[in-house]
Amino acid sequence: MIRTEERQNCPCCGADHITLHSGLSDRIFGASGFWSMSQCSNAGCQLAWLNPSPLESDIVKAYQQYYTHTPNQADDPSTGTSIFKAIQLGYATLLGCAAERSSMEVYFLDRETPGRVLEVGSGNGVRLKRLVDLGWDGEGQEIDVAAADMASSLGLQVHSGSIYDTYFSGKKYDRIVSNHVLEHLHDPAGMMIRCRELLGEKGEITVITPNICSFGSRLFGRNWRGLEPPRHIQIYSPASLRQLLLNCGYSEISVFSSAARADLVMTGSINLAFCGSLTSSHARPSLANAVMTTLLWTLARLSNFIYRDSGEELVAIARK
Repeated sequence: MIRTEERQNCPCCGADHITLHSGLSDRIFGASGFWSMSQCSNAGCQLAWLNPSPLESDIVKAYQQYYTHTPNQADDPSTGTSIFKAIQLGYATLLGCAAERSSMEVYFLDRETPGRVLEVGSGNGVRLKRLVDLGWDGEGQEIDVAAADMASSLGLQVHSGSIYDTYFSGKKYDRIVSNHVLEHLHDPAGMMIRCRELLGEKGEITVITPNICSFGSRLFGRNWRGLEPPRHIQIYSPASLRQLLLNCGYSEISVFSSAARADLVMTGSINLAFCGSLTSSHARPSLANAVMTTLLWTLARLSNFIYRDSGEELVAIARK
């Protein structure tokens, strides 16, 4: 059993909450419990969070079957086989988002002169390995020992422990990056402040996280892949993500949404909506799923073109 605590007020702006979803369960990795998600009543914030939220001391129980414990697996069970991934990548070219998709996989650092980079929450090391292959002096931080061991087995330098450990004392980085980490944290502001301390002069941080205001979130509701209770503690809107960075002392903040990888979210959401879970025997790549994913990915891309804040993922880039 995962113990919880209530959080009635918005962690970002302090406003009251409304109930967004109730009776949620973990239909992806099978953690116990039922969960409710609140959303900030302030239209200028719109942050969503689990209420009640798992205690930080107990949240490890929700990660026992997590996908970063699987070697050589970049994504989660919703992503399908290599054949379907190849088809989706080809369709990304037709949608005009292949370049953006490719750059997102390396935090847009393929456009930068390589330097020293720290990946916070480096998981099994797949993304960090891509950065190292681009010429970056890459280092990882991962609190999950099993995942960190897998990354180390790839020859990567990964600290198995907290970003607050003395291991990082005196270290400075040109770039700090994280992919789908922020939503898992009980104290995201604390982590963002710590990252700012570790950035060198003119250093930048890049954060990628799910978007509660996305096309998929509105379409699928409680079946949206981005919810992932109870591991996703807080899910950001563009406004609340910008405010978090401002509160933590960052400048030159750019926050935008992207539908370049929306197919991954759509595939998972379709399985949750029509198969009940991602572990169901019916939740396997199929022609019907591929057709539906392609259609919804097209609509998500169109929505993102018209409504700039409706992409499935938020990308924030900010300077120290």
